Amino acid sequence: MMEVTQKALELKEVDELIKGMEKELKDYKALRDETNRELASLMVDEEMQSLNCAGTTFYLTQQRQVNYDKDQEAAFFEALRSHDYGGIIRETISNQTLKATVTKEIMQDDAAGNRVLPDWAAPYLNIFEQPKVNMRKA
Repeated sequence: MMEVTQKALELKEVDELIKGMEKELKDYKALRDETNRELASLMVDEEMQSLNCAGTTFYLTQQRQVNYDKDQEAAFFEALRSHDYGGIIRETISNQTLKATVTKEIMQDDAAGNRVLPDWAAPYLNIFEQPKVNMRKA
């Protein structure tokens, strides 16, 4: 019985360590995201496309972000369904699925060759480019 109790306490301790590490990881990811936004902003302000520092190349890229107006969700979902994109709708649409579907399938080229939203989707979607810094070994 003593061995079983000891193992149960050990499992509880390991579980608590994991929960603490998950919280710590979440905090570090938030810090990384904020630091990335700050560095991207500084690089844009300084008109720098890349930077070599400590054996790492930091380079500025644009990352497309897509989201939809939650107040228009029912109408947007109906518009997606009526244009044969209802398959991506779940209880919620994941950001990655929405971004990929909008970028690869819904957006169309206009006369000037720019990627634009068709009229049926434009009222529901917000598309913007967000600077992001990527890294690789120099």
